[in-house]
Amino acid sequence: MIIRFDNIDKTIWLKKIVQIVDDAKNYSKGKTIVLDFAQSIQKENLLPIHIVTYACLIHYLKFVRRCEVTQGQSNKDVANFIYDELGLKYYYKGTNHIESTDTSILNLWRVIREEADLYTKRVEEYFKNNYFRNKDLSPVSISMVEAFYNISDHAEAGENAFSLIMYNTDRKELKVAISDWGKGIVGTVREYDNSIKSDKEALERAIQDDFTISSTTHNKGKGLSNILSCSDVVRIFSGNALLVKNEDQRKFYELDFYYPGTLIYFDKNLNVLEDIDYLEQFNW
Repeated sequence: MIIRFDNIDKTIWLKKIVQIVDDAKNYSKGKTIVLDFAQSIQKENLLPIHIVTYACLIHYLKFVRRCEVTQGQSNKDVANFIYDELGLKYYYKGTNHIESTDTSILNLWRVIREEADLYTKRVEEYFKNNYFRNKDLSPVSISMVEAFYNISDHAEAGENAFSLIMYNTDRKELKVAISDWGKGIVGTVREYDNSIKSDKEALERAIQDDFTISSTTHNKGKGLSNILSCSDVVRIFSGNALLVKNEDQRKFYELDFYYPGTLIYFDKNLNVLEDIDYLEQFNW
């Protein structure tokens, strides 16, 4: 069976992913799936949101539905970029992270609890070493650690959770996507408070200041609100709900499809980063 991706519009892409998941519920064990890309897709236009959701899909087909998944070669540039340059083929053999040779990409990282702090420190080191020496990168680090802990503490996603960062050197803009296919934010909130009647209501509740389900030492009720405050544009998909934050405005939507977990996708303009203050040294 060949499944071909032919449109990278974000909404169309996510609907395609979700449709494949729904169809796969009827697949028998061992079914051969060829994931392919139309030649109209350019690898330069693939963003973190495409890569992490694609990674989650492959993990789901291989390890949940027990299908035989291979990569089609209709578009060799895209296939080579995803499987060889980003090293996606290694992530289903127990690998959590492989460095990219492209300095504008902090490559796929499988989200597991033991590496949450390691990953966020690596983010800061990466950008300080490559682009922003003497700049305060704490807003980036805060956003990443909160997103990681949100997944590792609550999602119950097993190993089906991935993140990826891309950096546009011309615009000095960071693009980050983190996806898990576990219970998701809305599933966790609705499980905690069964009076909540919709995913949209659950997502609205989840971002309230100091809201917490008090399940872990990391969960202090600031996680999602920190992500929203530290980023310029944020989109959070979970279940049938979507939150879009742009500058100071937050809008909630009911989706006509169901995202199986949580997808956090945010942009950060690093032009506005502040310089690090160094205390003047005195000889006494």
